[in-house]
Formats: sequence, structure tokens, C-alpha cells
Amino acid sequence: MLIGVQTYTIRKAARNDLPAALSKIKALGVQGVELARVTFSPENAAIVSASGLAVSSIQAKYKELSQGFDEMLAFCRALDCRIVVVSVLPLSCILGGRRALRAFAARLDSLAARYQAEGITLAFHHHDFEFKKLRGSVAGSTGGQSKLAFLVEHSAPAVKFVVDTYWVKRAGDDPCRVLAWLGQRLAGLHLRDHAVVKKGSRSLHHDTELGRGDIDFKAVFAAASPFASYAAIEQKSDAPFESLAYSLESLKRLGLFDTGDE
Repeated sequence: MLIGVQTYTIRKAARNDLPAALSKIKALGVQGVELARVTFSPENAAIVSASGLAVSSIQAKYKELSQGFDEMLAFCRALDCRIVVVSVLPLSCILGGRRALRAFAARLDSLAARYQAEGITLAFHHHDFEFKKLRGSVAGSTGGQSKLAFLVEHSAPAVKFVVDTYWVKRAGDDPCRVLAWLGQRLAGLHLRDHAVVKKGSRSLHHDTELGRGDIDFKAVFAAASPFASYAAIEQKSDAPFESLAYSLESLKRLGLFDTGDE
């Protein structure tokens, strides 16, 4: 499993100077990236190619992957990328129920077939709202099927899924359970830890560096490794390179990553 960085983490630095940002993450010992929040242009494809980083996957909104199919296909081919990821559930599905989800599943099936014909896998990346139950109750309560389970059930096996450890935990579920349940439908992982901070009577959830929260990443890797081809560290941080360095060192201490500094 290729361990890399999701470029959402370094989006500000990448927007200012993409070559320098990629060079900084490579200096941390990272060998791969999942590209997101970058312009999928021939110019940027050349920059990423020159960086020497492998591109495990590309994440974008459904509309960009669908309406911009030819441009995305050319970008993937330039970087030998074999996985594209739908980044977010449409608002109609976030607010709606089975009818909206069924229609979106059909659209995923159609788009997956187009990419599959070109040797590329289509996957879907969830947040926490996919764990909401269709009967209106929240994850963790009895009864009802989650929106994620509905999508998995009503989409073709060609549609794969990217599990985000933080969003699973925030939704009140167990990342290892979700990984085992998805099995062969799993394409990759987004790695970020989950922490809860008490503020008065409120419990505030936030993502944090790997090793600073409550997720067992050794167990996560064990559950994901038979199926996932990549894992990308992703975090919303004001000091992204420092956060990445901490996360990589945490994985190294667990025996899950070699930073190449020895």
C-alpha cells in the first residue's frame, strides 16, 4: 500500500508554488500523492511528473470528473494515475433520501463504466453525513440503513470507496468495521486522527495529526491492507508540513512507514 499525502493538506502552499510544495513533502520521505485542490492542467501534470512523486489517485467533484472527462483522462494518462475519486456527495443526497441516492448511484455506475473502459477505477470519498440513517436517526442508533450502505448496495461493484478515518470516527462508527465491511469495494484510505475537546458542556470534534487522537492506526492498516492500494494523509492544519512530519513519525513508530532518514 502506497503511503502518501493528499494535497488538500498543502493546498495553500501548492497554490502559491506547486513545485516547492511537492519538493517539501518529498523531503519528508513521502513517495506518493493524491491530487486534490489543484488545477488538472497539462502544465501541472508536467510539474507533478518532474517531482518524481507517484500519483496514487486524483480527487475532484463529480461534475469535474464527468463533464471534464476528456481533460481528466489526459491528466491521468500523463501521470499514470489509475484511480479517480468523487470528493463529495451532492447536496440533493445530503438533504434527500433514497430517491436522490438511487439516482446518484446510477450516475456513479455510468461514470465508473466510462473510466473503466480506459483502465481507470472510479471511487467515492465519504464524509460523516453518509453515516446518517435513512429513517432520520443518526449513526449509532437502532434501525435504519445508512446512506453509505445504501450507496454501496445500489452501485455496481466497479464503483469503489475511499474510507476517511476521521469522518468515520466522527460519525460514531469504527474505521476497522467499515474497512472490513467494504472489503473488495475499498480503493484507498484518507488518514487523519480524531480528537474530542470539551468546551463547557459541549464536545467539539476535530481532526488532528496521526498519533494525537483516538484512532488505532495499526489496526486500521491491518484491516485495509488486503484491499486498499494507497493511503493518503489528509489534515486541515495551519502548519501542514510540520503536521505531516509528526504524522509520518507516528506511522514510523508503529512500523507502518519508513521515512528514509536512517
